[in-house]
Amino acid sequence: MTTFAPAVDLVAADAALIDHGEGWVTQAAGLAGVNVSVSDNDPVRLQRIVDSVVAVDRIDAHGCAVDSPMLASGVRPTTGALPAVEDVTGASVCRYALPDGHQGRLPPLLSSFRADEARSHAIAEALAQAPQRSGPDGCVDAAQQMIVVILETAEADVTVTVRYQGRSDIGVDDGVVARQLTRDITDLVIAAEHGFVPVCVELP
Repeated sequence: MTTFAPAVDLVAADAALIDHGEGWVTQAAGLAGVNVSVSDNDPVRLQRIVDSVVAVDRIDAHGCAVDSPMLASGVRPTTGALPAVEDVTGASVCRYALPDGHQGRLPPLLSSFRADEARSHAIAEALAQAPQRSGPDGCVDAAQQMIVVILETAEADVTVTVRYQGRSDIGVDDGVVARQLTRDITDLVIAAEHGFVPVCVELP
């Protein structure tokens, strides 16, 4: 039996359990007033995902807020310049729906992950090595998503925005220096977790 990647949706199915055939099912459940549907054809994995669903009040287990002031167009971080790579001890990577891609009353946080020290160093290095200019531009559609990276050090956390969709504002910004979005950055903060890079322009 072919095994597909599972899917999680915050719009529940019409029934608690739908059998699509060939072992593929969708299971729906309600949690804290939000309907959640999980689809998979691996019953063990499906149940593991369903059992892992928890309500998040303000900050999730990976250190990401359910909402962020960075989502508004033109808003820049205010936590200072990128830290030295060797000073970074960890990182939270938070993927958000922007207002144009945000449905209803659901919080805009779409997904998140926590990077260990080695991967955090790689992320910080990729950000620091990006050319000091915004872009590349060229997308024709409005942005639907963006990522906020929180780099941790012993002194303070530094917030960096990664915008990879939209007709403008594509690039990386720590609030001090705007940098170009590169393939190294998207590989580390998007592709490694989600298996694809939804970027509408060619990246250096």
